[in-house]
Amino acid sequence: LFFDSNPIGRILNRFRKDVHYTDDALPMSLYDFFQCCLMVIGAILVVCAGSPIIFIALIPLVIYFHLLRKYFLQASREIKRLEAVSRSPVFSHLSETLDGLVTIRALNCTRQFQALHKKLLNDNCRAFFSFMAASRWLGYRLDATTVALLAFSTFGAVACKEFKLPIDPNLLAVGIMYVLQLMGLFQWAVRQSVEVDSQMVSVERIVAYTNLIPEPAL
Repeated sequence: LFFDSNPIGRILNRFRKDVHYTDDALPMSLYDFFQCCLMVIGAILVVCAGSPIIFIALIPLVIYFHLLRKYFLQASREIKRLEAVSRSPVFSHLSETLDGLVTIRALNCTRQFQALHKKLLNDNCRAFFSFMAASRWLGYRLDATTVALLAFSTFGAVACKEFKLPIDPNLLAVGIMYVLQLMGLFQWAVRQSVEVDSQMVSVERIVAYTNLIPEPAL
């Protein structure tokens, strides 16, 4: 009953791609996320120590990052599900084609099967391209926000000098250097957090298979 109601492509998708995401990609993404978070926190502390006025800009920045991630996550999670669901028919059609290759050639249906495979592959590529385009959308806005933080930090340093605040120039220089590094770190930290959430879709799909009702004995 299980194999009658579940195509072979859906089963291969679970045990190939979803298991790969769960065993290999998810731990690395989680490790990168924690590492980037610690580096971002350390960089922010150094920047604020060099120029405390920057802390004023960090509060709306963190709120904006949270809202941006929440907005992006709603779309990316569903696109990832679509990409995973549209991958199963590709595996299923490929497996069926290889099993019935002699029949397909005997009935001269090669072109029909090629056209169907191309259609299924295009459906999967559309979902994957949409996910990559959404990631670029997020990356552009994160870079623009970090550039705004860099501009605020630079003008804040000038303001501190004009008002003659007691700030160590060496520490200020190190802080601005860390802001330059934040351009990549901020984006990568947010992106890895989204990637972790998206890859949890594979865990969700595997867990769904563990909750299947077992078949009765013969």
